[in-house]
Amino acid sequence: MRKLLRIALLLIIIVGAIYLLFFRTGEEYLAVKEKELERFVHADALAYRNEVPLIAPLDGVFTPLFTDGERVPAQTIVATIAGTPIKNPIAGTVSWYYDGLESVVGPGVLMGLKQDYLKDWDKQVKKSSSGDSFYKGEIIGRIVDNYAWFLLVFSDMPAKKGEKVAVTINKTTYNATVSEVLPNNRLALVLNSYQKEVAIYRVLRNIKIVKEPLRGIIIPSKALIEAEEGFYVEIMYKNQRKNQPVRLVGRWQNQVVVDGLPSGAKVILAENR
Repeated sequence: MRKLLRIALLLIIIVGAIYLLFFRTGEEYLAVKEKELERFVHADALAYRNEVPLIAPLDGVFTPLFTDGERVPAQTIVATIAGTPIKNPIAGTVSWYYDGLESVVGPGVLMGLKQDYLKDWDKQVKKSSSGDSFYKGEIIGRIVDNYAWFLLVFSDMPAKKGEKVAVTINKTTYNATVSEVLPNNRLALVLNSYQKEVAIYRVLRNIKIVKEPLRGIIIPSKALIEAEEGFYVEIMYKNQRKNQPVRLVGRWQNQVVVDGLPSGAKVILAENR
């Protein structure tokens, strides 16, 4: 009888241990598998270039001498107003599109711009055509440096100066570099490719910015434990619980990417960690 009782108690202990190991209340498990974590955000931005406005020197009728998009040397007569020649002060591409912001666009003004004011910069784009009349002092077009353009992006996306990203605008993707990380959740990007379509846009809505993906084992942030000696993850491996040291590859939103977990392990996802 005592022997049967001891066997029964032993079975209870074994079943309890198995339950505690594999069916503990409040715990979930994540199989270890290497993957690629995509990192991207959607954001609004302001597009600008190095540009100089062309101003009507007097009242009169406008006559262009170059078509929109032509590149010209500095001090070229690009148009006339009432027969008076208008020269471009710098080399660049002629643009007869304008929105009235040409005289204020520049890093000194833009670096202080907040997203709250973006609607004030969303101006209707106009185009100067032969035969149009202008008053003295009005903008008739601009000369644009078409070898680089810039974006002031309104986003809290983590980034570093000099980091490479990809930017998708109107279904076209460009390579870009982070030139500045600014206060108030803003980034300044440089895009080193000319696209005529962007020359007539100032405010860009819902563009996509993609960072380099992270490669490794993706786990929730709550599963990563930070200690004085480094990072570790609690895992189940070969029916044993253990704290496994790991290397932190990177973070993105509520996920982290690590390496150093053995194949076949399961990450313990505690409910209240």
